[in-house]
Amino acid sequence: MVEAGKILVHCDLDAFYAAVETLHRGLDPEVPLIIGADPKDGRGRGIVSTCNYAARAFGVRSAMPISEAWRRCPASPVGPATYVRGAHRLYARASRRVMGILRDVGGPFEQASIDEAYLDVTEATAGDWDSALALCERLQRDIVNTTGLTASFGLGPTRLLAKMSSEENKPEGIFRLMPGDAQEYFQGRSLREIPGIGPATATAMQEWGVQTVDEAYEMGELALGRMVGP
Repeated sequence: MVEAGKILVHCDLDAFYAAVETLHRGLDPEVPLIIGADPKDGRGRGIVSTCNYAARAFGVRSAMPISEAWRRCPASPVGPATYVRGAHRLYARASRRVMGILRDVGGPFEQASIDEAYLDVTEATAGDWDSALALCERLQRDIVNTTGLTASFGLGPTRLLAKMSSEENKPEGIFRLMPGDAQEYFQGRSLREIPGIGPATATAMQEWGVQTVDEAYEMGELALGRMVGP
């Protein structure tokens, strides 16, 4: 249910671990950076924890075998990539600085993970969507000026819409879904695009002929409950 007048914000730091490593090591952000297990010149057995946007352009993804990442994007002198192991204390310190900036807004705040948070800015903006947009723009500037990190923001009347909005204009983007925009926004979108709907739930719904979010809405809550079970 959408509470009247609610303006919720989801802040998602862009390629957070890779961005922190880039700043800490003085690396070129245009050079592929891959964080994970020791690749051992392509013979490593671990996986990729995460990578920067430059590495993603080579098809490298989180949870990919590190050997496959090396095959796609090897390190010098064979290829352009830099491979590093993770440093959680470094990431935690950067996260605390960002979360402090977000908390200073006031109002309900929830840190969802090391690199994302939700804010209820209804009171801080007097329920005005343009003021909320301006607030997110200011927070983006404050974060990058204070930490060197970039963040994407999503605004919506619910947590789900705010979270999905933050993915729309990455990196360093802002997107808002105002009340009444949801039906058009969800039109034709795959069920898997909805946070929280995994492969098993999506498969169960597809067996009933439900492929998209708007089709799910048309079925109604009771019918959906029968499809996917308790």
